[in-house]
Amino acid sequence: GTNVIRADMNRPPLPVREGCIDALTCLDVIEHVLDPRLLLGEIARVLRPGGIAIVTTPNIQFWKHIWSIIRGRFPRTSTDPEGWDGGHLHYFTFRDLEGLAEAAGLEIIHRQGIINALRYGLKNRFLQAILGERFVREFRTFGVLLIVRRPCA
Repeated sequence: GTNVIRADMNRPPLPVREGCIDALTCLDVIEHVLDPRLLLGEIARVLRPGGIAIVTTPNIQFWKHIWSIIRGRFPRTSTDPEGWDGGHLHYFTFRDLEGLAEAAGLEIIHRQGIINALRYGLKNRFLQAILGERFVREFRTFGVLLIVRRPCA
């Protein structure tokens, strides 16, 4: 009962009527498209009022990425062994992605960091108790996860 649509995300519009999608996912795609604003605009267009989208991307503000820059190397946010970072064209922080989503008319209903729970779970819980949830979300998680909604009229 699921309809799958294959589309070139760099050539909108998506082949979908306005306001007809209840929910969609955009998992580690936005960093690969030429114009992320266009993609988020299309997401806003095709969602029905009240419809939701889950958007994920690597978090360039992850402490290991910052440390890499301090050491004079651009960080790898993918597992690409060749060093071209998996074709990533754009890099985002939570604030960057939230700003783009809001500019597209989408409402942020949930934000969270994506972590390697085995490696960072206990340390992050400790740091969160001391420094707060926002610090851990923005600097100690390697991925951004936003759930956005097209506002109801």
